[in-house]
Amino acid sequence: MCKTSLYGLQTLMFKRRLIVPNWPEQLGNPFDLLLLHKLRRFHEKISSDQCLQKIVAKRAPHLLEPVTESPHVQLLFLDHCISLLVLLKALLDEASTRCASTSAQGVPPLPPSSLGVLQQKTVQGLLQFVVALGIYPNLLPGVGVPLGKRTEQDALPCVASPVPSRRHRGLVVSVRTLLACAENAALRNLIYHRHLVDLLAALLQLCYAPVRKVSIVLD
Repeated sequence: MCKTSLYGLQTLMFKRRLIVPNWPEQLGNPFDLLLLHKLRRFHEKISSDQCLQKIVAKRAPHLLEPVTESPHVQLLFLDHCISLLVLLKALLDEASTRCASTSAQGVPPLPPSSLGVLQQKTVQGLLQFVVALGIYPNLLPGVGVPLGKRTEQDALPCVASPVPSRRHRGLVVSVRTLLACAENAALRNLIYHRHLVDLLAALLQLCYAPVRKVSIVLD
């Protein structure tokens, strides 16, 4: 099941260096159009894969709803990333439990919850989008180190909500998701190795900059 879900996640991920097509401006924001295209490809993948469709229908049925053009496509994409990350964590936990129950019979094989190199890259891409769409647009100016200054990838043209409470809510959801997923051994190293700085920045803001303070600074 983990391999099947990871294969489906690949349709949401980009290559190492994001290239935004040079579409005409009248078609809309190129980055949003690219995210919308990825979402539609993901839904096409689910429709063509009965195993993946069964997993998503059981654990995250809202992801089966059709994708339509929306001014909030970045939030929709973030919701997909978070939901799939939580789904993957649950599958990995179940795989670890099954492996522990059968390890008494001789030498245990490689844990089914372990991730291969390509699978780790897929998950890293998923984590990077959660950080880029759910954390950094919602941070106060001067908080954290932008992804563009720490990696070779260009900064993503993400748009923050003009409503302080929504920014706060998006930050809380993203941080809670990453902390919950870090409880899994297979995901912990991926999260802390690349995004510990992001988590610390978000946690510091949540602890010392309440919603009212965010409203005064940004609005």
